[in-house]
Order: sequence, then C-alpha cells, then structure tokens
Amino acid sequence: MVSQLPTHSPRPPKKAYRKTRRPPATLRTKTGCLTCLQRKKKCDETVEVCRNCSRSGMQCTWRHCPSSVKSPARRVCNGKTSTSPESVDESTTAVPRTALVSSGVPATLYNAYSPVLLSEAVPLFQYYTNVYLPQITRPQTNSRFIRGAEEEIITMGFHTPFLMHALLATSAGHLAKRSEHYRSVAEFHYGQAVKGLRLNLQRKDTQTDMDAVLLAIIGLCIYSSESSDQRPPEEVTMHIVGAAEAILQCLSNNPSHYHQNHHSPAQTAMQRLILESFFFHASRRPLFVKMMPARLTAVSEAISVVHELFCASDELLDNPAWSTSPLLGPNPTLFIYVYQLSLLQSQTHLSVEDVNYCLHLEAELRDLESSTIDRTRSVSEDLGNDNDDDSHTLLGDQLYILACRLLLNRILDDGSMALSSHRLATQALRIIHLVPAGSDYHASYYFWPLSIIATSISQLAGLDLGVELCEEIHGMRAGNRSTPKLIYFLSTIWEYQKNTTTDDGNSECPI
Repeated sequence: MVSQLPTHSPRPPKKAYRKTRRPPATLRTKTGCLTCLQRKKKCDETVEVCRNCSRSGMQCTWRHCPSSVKSPARRVCNGKTSTSPESVDESTTAVPRTALVSSGVPATLYNAYSPVLLSEAVPLFQYYTNVYLPQITRPQTNSRFIRGAEEEIITMGFHTPFLMHALLATSAGHLAKRSEHYRSVAEFHYGQAVKGLRLNLQRKDTQTDMDAVLLAIIGLCIYSSESSDQRPPEEVTMHIVGAAEAILQCLSNNPSHYHQNHHSPAQTAMQRLILESFFFHASRRPLFVKMMPARLTAVSEAISVVHELFCASDELLDNPAWSTSPLLGPNPTLFIYVYQLSLLQSQTHLSVEDVNYCLHLEAELRDLESSTIDRTRSVSEDLGNDNDDDSHTLLGDQLYILACRLLLNRILDDGSMALSSHRLATQALRIIHLVPAGSDYHASYYFWPLSIIATSISQLAGLDLGVELCEEIHGMRAGNRSTPKLIYFLSTIWEYQKNTTTDDGNSECPI
C-alpha cells in the first residue's frame, strides 16, 4: 500500500506593494522662499529674488529675513510674510537714521518712513541718491539749482510709494550691468511701480501730486530705455505717450501749474527737470521707433506746449549759457528741430509742403550754427583755459546742429548732397574730439547725434572713418551703461550697411 504524500495548496502570490514615492530632491525645499515651498519647487535661495519667482513673475516671500541678506523685494511682518508694501510693519522695517544721513536726503527726512524703503533696500536708495542721480544731469547746471530738484524728488518719493519703486528700479537697473544679481530686483520694483501707478490713475486720486505721476513715468521710461535688451521697445513709447497725456491733463486742470511764482525755487527746479526730461526723450524717439498717428498727436501737442513754457522762461533770455537747464542746455529750440526731422525721416514720401519746410529748416540751422560758433569763440576767449564747461556745452549744440543738417541732407538726398554731407561729417568728427563724455548724461545726450553721424559716415566714406568714430566713443567710456550700448548700436549699423551695399556703391540705412 502506497502511502499518500501530503498535498499542500500552492502559496498565493505576493502582492506587489509599491512603496510611496518620495519626492525627488529637486522638488524639496526647506530653507528657500515660501513661494517655492508652496509650489514644491527647489529654491536657489538667491539673496534678492529667487530665480523661480523672477522667471514666473511671482512675489518672492520669506519666513524670515537674515541679517546678512539684503533684499529690497522681501516683505517681513512679525514673522509672517506680507505681499504688499502697505502691509509692512513699520517697526520691523525702520531704516536706521545713519543710513538716511549717508544717503544725502534732506534733514527733514531723517525720521521719515516709506513703506517701500525697507532696511534691505537702503543700499539701492543710497546708490540712487549718491551715484545715479548726480550723473544724469548736465555737469554745467548750477549746483544749488540741481540740488533743490534732487531734494524735491527724494522727498516726493518718501510720500509716494509707486514713485519710490520707480526710483529703486532705475537704481537697480543701473547696477544690473555690473551684476546680473540686480536684474530681478529691478524687475520687481519696475512691476510694483507700474502697478501702483495704474491703480492711482484708475482711482483718479486727486491727493496725488501730478508731478509725482510724471516723475514715476519718466523714471519708468528711462529704465525701459536703458534695459532695451530686456524690455520690449514699445514700452518706452508707451511711457512717453503717458507722460504727454499727463502733462496735457495737468495743464488742462490747472493752466498755471508750471508758473514759477506759484512754487518754491526747489519745486520750480524739479518741475524744470520733469519737463526737460520729457522733452529730451520724446523729441528723439520717432527716429528709432515709428509711432502711431494717434500717439503722435498727443506727443506733438505736449512738445509744443512744453516748448512754449521754455520760451516764456526769463533764464532763456537773460543767460545764454543757461545754468538752470538740467538737461537740454542753452537752446531747447534745437530739440524741436530734432523732433521734426525725426518725424520727416520716418515718412515714406515727402509732400511739396514737406520739401519747402525742409529748405526753410536748412536756412534756420545754418543761422543757428553760425551764431553758436560765434558764441563758442566768445565764451572761450572770456573763460580762457580755467573753466571751459560753457564752451563744451556749446560744442554739444554744434554737434546736434551738424547731425540735424546731415539728417536733412539724407531726407532731401537727390544725388547732390554728398559733398556737403562729407564736409559736415568731417567737421563733426573734429568736434567729437573736443566734447567730453564721462558720465551717463553725456552718453545719453550724444546718442542721437552720434547715431546720425555714424550712419552718414558709413555711407560716405566706408568704414575707415567709422572705426575712428568708434575709437572716439570708446574714449567716452566711464563705467556707464549707455556707451557700450551705443558702440553695439553703431557696429550693428555698419555691419548692416556693409552687407546691404547696392551695385552703385550706396547702402541702405536702417534708421
């Protein structure tokens, strides 16, 4: 008898239990910003604004603010994060008195408070007041006059959050070329300034001074212009149109707003700086960007109104050197010619009236050039070699006049202007040797005439004179941002013309 072996039922297969997947290390963050923690993103812990928040345009907030970190974008309030400047606890963001004293602010603001100016933003504010602001105006301007304007701007910034954001944006943007670290900081303050300005205009807040609105718009315009490699070019035009509409609205509501006898000397100086800044940027813009007719109407009307205000100024008649002009110099009418020629250059076809106007303008420019040369000689003889600031100012006027005449020759070019243009370009090169350019003001001031001269030189004499001009511009470099931008711009023009030369030896101009 065969014994039966015990039978065993087969073991049930083991269920494959999958362990809970642990989030990858790249998605975990413990010490980064709260925004990345909420989004489960790895924060790079950049001390200003982290890269994730900068790329996505989100608010970068933190649990705490280490003493070693200086971040003008972080908001701290009793251990809790805050997403708006208005909700910041004053006790936790008080700016040390010594920091404001070293910033050069008026003594009346030593105990002032701004919800935007956190202690971490003080270095940017100090850079703005001590470095940036002094070098964006004419060196020949009366120091007492320009100091009054600067103090008014700073005082208004403390009382107007969106203006303070605009000031900090220009400061950080100016530093961004030295360190990319400041780019995200500048973008943050730029965004906050735009947001605050829009809310203010939507509310039609009558408590806000229109001067503060214009200062903020012009600050945003300068930032967008200097950051053209990062910002779309339409933004500059948008800000210029906004400033034009604000000026017209201000004068419509109060026709005597810009009368000198209604304001203190410091307020008058600040308003002069506002109007000249608008005039300076708006008059040159149509050469580089074609503007829509609807926008041109407001800009043209505002430029005309501002020019009338300039002509009514007593300083224009009594002081040829015009030491109270922060930007334009002794002859603001010259920038009317700049604007009109820029518009004519952008037109595809000229009417008979346009041609007649160009011929009339040529005669006016010749007379202006002759009087400017005589005045330059007179000033040089009076001053000798001790102080030639006024002489340099008039040399700058000569350079603008030569650029206007070169552009006028290009507009009227019928094949007979080559000899005249060559003489003007050679004369311009001699003046460039004499004109100083050691600050951001000089680099920005000479951008328009040098652009015209560069394109004319490359058309008339190939690249030999162009190389000489480029070497001169390299000599203007003084740590500013506009000079490298100008060199790149001119190099692009020359390369473009080199590659688009036609069979008859002439080249097309991209401007």
